[in-house]
Amino acid sequence: MIRQARKNYESRIIQQAEYKPKLLFHYINSRLKNKDPVAVLMDGNGVEVVENCDKAEYLGRFFASVFTREPELQLDHVNSAVIDARPVLEYIIFQEPLVELELRNLKEAKSSGPDDIPAKFLKELASELSKPLAHIFNSSFESGKLPSEWKAANIYPIYKSGARS
Repeated sequence: MIRQARKNYESRIIQQAEYKPKLLFHYINSRLKNKDPVAVLMDGNGVEVVENCDKAEYLGRFFASVFTREPELQLDHVNSAVIDARPVLEYIIFQEPLVELELRNLKEAKSSGPDDIPAKFLKELASELSKPLAHIFNSSFESGKLPSEWKAANIYPIYKSGARS
């Protein structure tokens, strides 16, 4: 009886997979036996990095070391004709209905950004948030400046293949 119930449950998940792929992946992940955390890492000196906190710090230092920052453009050395030849971005107005539409179209399954605000929250409060967000977007565009928080990102290493250390 339990086997039949499981078989029926799995059949329903497979039937819904086309429309709700998250259900299928969630079920598969729950059935997998090997839920390995980040494996033990080896630093440059051959010392094992075992603790999760130490692994996070080690990976953070590694990613920071391979990150390349583009040099800032020094305008005093650039010919003004080159500057004038750049394409001009037309004036854009972020209208409340369009901001609301974009908020309503957010995918709830996606992870939140550095602000930790879930997409579901933004989606459910789209009508209330569209006016202040449109104002913020318009002010940012008019001033030509982006808040530094908007330039932040969460980067997570994802194991693909090969040795885990």
